[in-house]
Amino acid sequence: LGLRGLLAEARQRGDHDLALQLARRASALRPASPVAAEAELRLLLEAGNWPAARERLEQAVARKAVSKPAAALLRAKLDL
Repeated sequence: LGLRGLLAEARQRGDHDLALQLARRASALRPASPVAAEAELRLLLEAGNWPAARERLEQAVARKAVSKPAAALLRAKLDL
């Protein structure tokens, strides 16, 4: 919960690097958390880091943090 608040605060301030760091920390603490996976994926996509986003997506699917239908949609977006 604390990381979620800090992450939201960092995003509001526009501190992308800190937000990504916090999202990665949240993912490490709770690998199956859909909230952490979604935050990290969104930040990677916003940064245009497609290879890292694809890798993170596959990790999230393997940990069941992202559903297969949602993963298919995200893969299609990454392909574009």
